[in-house]
Amino acid sequence: MKKLIILFTALSVVLSTVTAQTRYTAAVWKENSSYTIKPPIKNWKKDFSVTYEVDNNGGGYFCLIKHASFFYTPPIPIPSPTGSIFRVKITGAGYTFNVTDIYVVDDFAFFCGSCYDLFLHETSAMWGYFDLNEFFTTSVDVQFYKLQDGMGLTGGVAPLLLDRLVAYNYGGRYDVVAYSRVSSPCSKIIEIQDAKASAPVCKTYDLPVSMPPVPMWVMYIDDISEDESHVIVSGHDLRIPSAETVWYGIYKKADIGNSISSGWTFSLSPVERPNGSVICTGMGRTEEFALSYTYYDNIMDAWYTRMRVINTWTGVNVNSQQFAKDYKPEPLQMTYLPDLSSVELVQDLGSSAAFVQMFPFVSTSYTTSALNHAARYFDNIDAIEGHHFITCNERNVYIQDRTMNLPASAAACPDNYSVKVEIIPNLSESPTSFSSLDLSSRQWNNRANVIPDVLGVDCFSVE
Repeated sequence: MKKLIILFTALSVVLSTVTAQTRYTAAVWKENSSYTIKPPIKNWKKDFSVTYEVDNNGGGYFCLIKHASFFYTPPIPIPSPTGSIFRVKITGAGYTFNVTDIYVVDDFAFFCGSCYDLFLHETSAMWGYFDLNEFFTTSVDVQFYKLQDGMGLTGGVAPLLLDRLVAYNYGGRYDVVAYSRVSSPCSKIIEIQDAKASAPVCKTYDLPVSMPPVPMWVMYIDDISEDESHVIVSGHDLRIPSAETVWYGIYKKADIGNSISSGWTFSLSPVERPNGSVICTGMGRTEEFALSYTYYDNIMDAWYTRMRVINTWTGVNVNSQQFAKDYKPEPLQMTYLPDLSSVELVQDLGSSAAFVQMFPFVSTSYTTSALNHAARYFDNIDAIEGHHFITCNERNVYIQDRTMNLPASAAACPDNYSVKVEIIPNLSESPTSFSSLDLSSRQWNNRANVIPDVLGVDCFSVE
């Protein structure tokens, strides 16, 4: 009997060890002082993420960060999760670069921004791509394209900068949709069809704007996202006398121009005014996407962050939520976590940022959590598979498991507080449309060696 008790006890210890494995729940890595990360950061195949950096001399680098150790069960005693980085320096071709966004689809990283011609002394909008698998070789070939004005009667005017982009694989063809937020006299949506072809087709869709002597109406683009079937664009307009409204576009993939001309750009009822940018996120294979913006209630003398859920196939506002703040908040970016059916919203806190977990399909009021790393300002976010997200700032890379117990095991990694979210009435919508013009592009490439390095650990938590 004594042997049986000892055997049972030993077996219980083994089983409890197997069923209660330790895991990392949050980690912040730090870059060394020679490099500055230029957000955003985009995940690739869970264990890797891609971003852009500049060195102290202004040189630019595309970077692949390996953070695989975060997702493995750590040994006992628990070590710090390791992070390594691989850089490719962008040189030559007679240009300097400003990379504003990156988007990963399959094994390719597409990017956009602007380039400055050192010989002609002029700035142009720029986009390009590279194969992420080449980071595992000795060098990476980066393809660049400079947007140029179109020719003939259908020729459009190219913007000087592309702010953000999405890319997608449609039947083996890679398309890119980007936007230029402020480009005189109007904001522009840029579509690049078959982006990896030798001669991709480029089109510009110029948003409506009233003209001189004084512009009485201007539509601004604030964000872009995509889901399984559509590209989603969101923004706000300015009117004189002032009557700002929320607007959004729902454009079928590989049929952007027809969607735009058929009236799939909507404005929400002007009974309320957004106070600043209107951001958006697609939600995978669901039939909805989410919008978020700041609203000031004059009667209540209070600031609110509002989220409105829109049906992708009808353009109708089907669910609406808000939470109050005692100052003006600014929604920065959102991403969708499919395992949790939640949207993670990055919100400006001044010297830092909050990551607020919201549930877009919930129809009753609820209490949620906001995560914060004091004195670290993050303004971007990307999902890692079903329930993790990643973000970065000038010096740090931060990964979070959103299923963690709160508070964290390590103080302030991350800190958290509660947020009360209430349901509010939906708004009606009205459609508008506009047309397209052609652009051209000039291509060149840059092949550079891969340079490995390591990241330092700033903090981490486990459970």
